Amino acid sequence: KPDSLMILTLLLAFLATLEVWKRPSWRNYLLAGAALGLVVSSKPYGGVVALPLVAVAGLHARREPRQLLRLAAAGLAAIGLFVALNPFLGVLAEFAARNQSIYEGRGEGRLAMLRATLAAPMRLHGAVVGWAAVAGLAGLAWRSRSLSSPPAMRVPSGLIVLFVVAYALVSALLFGWVKANLWLPLAPFTALAAAFALVGAGRRLPWRGGRVLASAAGAALALALAWGLLQWVYLVRVPTTWTAASDYLAFRLPPPLSGRLIWVETPPGEFLPAVRAWTKGHATPLPVADLAAVAPQRLDRADAELFPRRRLEEDGGFYRGRLERFAASAPLV
Repeated sequence: KPDSLMILTLLLAFLATLEVWKRPSWRNYLLAGAALGLVVSSKPYGGVVALPLVAVAGLHARREPRQLLRLAAAGLAAIGLFVALNPFLGVLAEFAARNQSIYEGRGEGRLAMLRATLAAPMRLHGAVVGWAAVAGLAGLAWRSRSLSSPPAMRVPSGLIVLFVVAYALVSALLFGWVKANLWLPLAPFTALAAAFALVGAGRRLPWRGGRVLASAAGAALALALAWGLLQWVYLVRVPTTWTAASDYLAFRLPPPLSGRLIWVETPPGEFLPAVRAWTKGHATPLPVADLAAVAPQRLDRADAELFPRRRLEEDGGFYRGRLERFAASAPLV
C-alpha cells in the first residue's frame, strides 16, 4: 500500500532529521535528503516532512551559515532520487492532476478537511488516546519553548509539533475531500504525543502507590484498546462462512458454471436469491428442506452443498459426515 510505504519512509526521514540536529554533517544531510526523496516518491504530499529539516538547518545556520549549503545539497539529493525513481514525470503529473480534480469534485471544502484533520487524533486512536494526544502535543509545544527543559529535548519536541501542525494546514490547503487515509501520516506522531502525556501524568503522581495504580490503569487501558483492535481485525480479515461460500460460488467454482448443481438446504427465500446472485444465474440451485432426506448418491453428483451452520450443532452426525466426505476431494467453505 502506498500509504504504508509513505509512513515508513516518512519516519525514516524524520529520524534522519533528528540525526542532522544532533550531528549536522554532510553525510547526515544527504541521508535526510535521500529519505525525503523516498517519501515524495511514495506519495507526494508526504513531502511536508521537509519542513522539520528546513527548521533544523535554520537553527544551525544561525551559528554556521554554511549549513544552508548542506541543506541545498540535501534538496538536490531528494530531487535526484525522486527523478531516478519516477522517470515518467509527465504521467505522474497527469495522474496527480486527475486525483486533485476528483478531490475537488467532492465538494466538501478545505474548511471541512481542516476540521476533520484537527479531529484526526480522536478518529485515529479513539476518544481516550486521542485527547491524550492533544494534551501531549500541547505539552511538547510547551517543552519546546521552556528554558527549564533539557536543550537536547526542546528541538525534537518542537519538530513533532511542527510536523503535525504543518501537515494539518497543508492537507487542508491541498485537499477538499475528507478522506480518512490522508490522516494516516499523523498516526505515529499523535501516538507518540499521547504516550508522552500519559507517561508524564503517571510520573507526576505524588506517591508510589499512585504510580502503581496508574501503571495498572495504563495496562488495563492498553488491553482494552488492543482487544477492540483485535476484534476489528478479526471481523474485517477473517471471512464468515457466508462470505467464504459466496466467494467460492462466485469466483472459484470451476467453469463452466452452466449445468453446475448446488444443493441448498434452506427455508424458502433464505439462501436461494443469494446463490442465484453469486453464480449470476448460470448454476442450478436445488432447494431442499433437509439434506439428510436426499440420497447420498444424488448429493455426491452435485458441485456444492450449502446448509446453515446451526445444523452442525443440531444434528451434527450427518452434516459432519458430509464435510468429511468433501474434505478429501473439494474445498470446504
